[in-house]
Amino acid sequence: MRDPNGKRLFREIVEVVKARGSGFVPYQWAKPGADQPVDKISCVKGFAPWGWVIGSGVHAEDIAARMRPTMLALLATAAVVRTVAFLVGRGVSRPAPALAEVMSALASGDPDPQRRGLPFPTRWSRAPRSSHPWSRRP
Repeated sequence: MRDPNGKRLFREIVEVVKARGSGFVPYQWAKPGADQPVDKISCVKGFAPWGWVIGSGVHAEDIAARMRPTMLALLATAAVVRTVAFLVGRGVSRPAPALAEVMSALASGDPDPQRRGLPFPTRWSRAPRSSHPWSRRP
């Protein structure tokens, strides 16, 4: 028996089993309710004690239909993760140049970089020392 592409289906199945003991065989087969044959993939395995070849197949479009919702959910999740990572990365990297400028000013001996108009990159910089719980001294 041949599929519409001329593949000798059962000969191919036997060759796969003889070569590897088991495997997958792609071919085209009529699907119930369809006008034209569609792609199908069968898993085949030899059963040596009886000399049988056992196989089961599934239509490729059925697999694609079942995977589609999972793929869409995966893509949506990846988009959300990418967006969050971008926003976090931007939030971390934006203040870096200002922090570097302030640190350079401090390293050069300037006791108050804000006096020169340099931006201080954190919102805690203007909080009174006593309002921050870790800054309280005994």
